[in-house]
Amino acid sequence: MTDRRVPPRRRLTAWLVAVLLGTVGALTVVTPARAADTCTFTFRANAWPTIDGQVRWQVDATLVNVSAKPSTDWVTTIRFPVDAVIPQYWNVTRVTASRWIPASWNKVIPPGQSAYFGFEVRTPTWDVSPLPTTKGCRLIF
Repeated sequence: MTDRRVPPRRRLTAWLVAVLLGTVGALTVVTPARAADTCTFTFRANAWPTIDGQVRWQVDATLVNVSAKPSTDWVTTIRFPVDAVIPQYWNVTRVTASRWIPASWNKVIPPGQSAYFGFEVRTPTWDVSPLPTTKGCRLIF
């Protein structure tokens, strides 16, 4: 009989290839869809009269579902200028200084439709923009 043992190097190479292929396959399966493709944001600022020496603004936000299916929830990241104060907001709930989630009645957004929410933003001078410096959104399906 002929000895048919596989040399140790070939066994190691075969094992490494199998592990790598298995890992790549697993990563491909669990990679989530890019959230940036599912929603867009717009903001519009309207000036209000000053109060206590601060400039007041109403900032209206529109979040549009650009996906093909309705959302069941959503989350946003909105960072306002450092000098801005947010004393009031509507149709959203503040989770952290920059993370916002919808009010219970504002979660579901059908495809091509929008959710509306807003903020009162106070700035120390007219030179400070009330618009967010950073923004991002993610729909949950």
